[in-house]
Amino acid sequence: MPTPLVSVVIPIYKVEEFLPDCLESVINQSYQNLEIVCVNDGSPDRCGEILDKYVAQDNRIKVINQPNGGLSAARNHGLREASGEYVLFIDSDDWISTDCVEKLLSAIEKSHADVAGVHDILSYYSPQKIVKDRILSGHSEGAFQITPQLMRQMWVVAWGKLYRRQQLSDFKMAFPEGYIYEDEYFHHVLLPNLHKIVIADGGAYYYRQRENSIMNQKKLRSGKDNLEIFERIFKHYRDKGLIGRFDLPVRILSSGFVNNENPEAYFSKVKELICRLELTEEMLGKHELMRGLFNSRDFRQYCRCESCYRAKQWFKKFRKRLFRLKVGRKTHIELLGLVLLHRAKGEQTVFLGFKL
Repeated sequence: MPTPLVSVVIPIYKVEEFLPDCLESVINQSYQNLEIVCVNDGSPDRCGEILDKYVAQDNRIKVINQPNGGLSAARNHGLREASGEYVLFIDSDDWISTDCVEKLLSAIEKSHADVAGVHDILSYYSPQKIVKDRILSGHSEGAFQITPQLMRQMWVVAWGKLYRRQQLSDFKMAFPEGYIYEDEYFHHVLLPNLHKIVIADGGAYYYRQRENSIMNQKKLRSGKDNLEIFERIFKHYRDKGLIGRFDLPVRILSSGFVNNENPEAYFSKVKELICRLELTEEMLGKHELMRGLFNSRDFRQYCRCESCYRAKQWFKKFRKRLFRLKVGRKTHIELLGLVLLHRAKGEQTVFLGFKL
């Protein structure tokens, strides 16, 4: 049975505390025919020493040292140096289950899909708070056609997926250097070119949420990255005739208001971009915040729309938690009746987790 080479690309910067966990998880994979491409992106801490130690222990590890250029530059360099039939990206503060590569490879080979995704994503906010998700919301293992609806349900991340390297080369895929939202660009440019994704029947990606990570810092910016990445994706869709066939990622524009040092100025820039690109309300799809922005005369009007939207989202989540048990209205009325009966008797009871 053939054993294709899998290139695991790991960009590395200021993660000395977490790097050993990441490397150990890759080295100890049940599938061993790996090329482990570690790109040291000018890390000023002990990452270089840690890499030297692991290189001495495992000849599958290839270290590339480069001046600090950011996550996209490191991934692009690693992708250029990769020689495997398949490519898997892992962020250096995360780790994977020991069966991850084996499950992804088995799934993509059996299904002849273009890309394979892990079965589970476990987000570690802290040792006490762990959230388990599916990389494809609402779907378990299996092969699926890549459609606009499916793309809306998918995690917009480059990691946790096994790609065919030749396809990435054919489509001249690269991450936009010098910007955040690089995964958004990669996701929305690559996937409309592909036909099928398969979700493995096992394998997990452990995603560490850190306060000082790139996405959590989000420095107080003007929103330049959001505008630039969206415009790049829009122009790609326009040139390839994809507008109307696939949704524009307008969420990138709305997220530019988060932690923005001057949201009113950003509002004006988004309105200007909408005019310049000749975006219509239909192109914005069902994204409520962006439709509200499209129809707002000024920032104050949009701000009220956004506040209303946030309140509705909070209420929707609250209602979902409150009624997450799939029981009928009659059952809820009966439960409430029992609570009132206990209260009438002077007895304490618990209803939906609250002591009454």
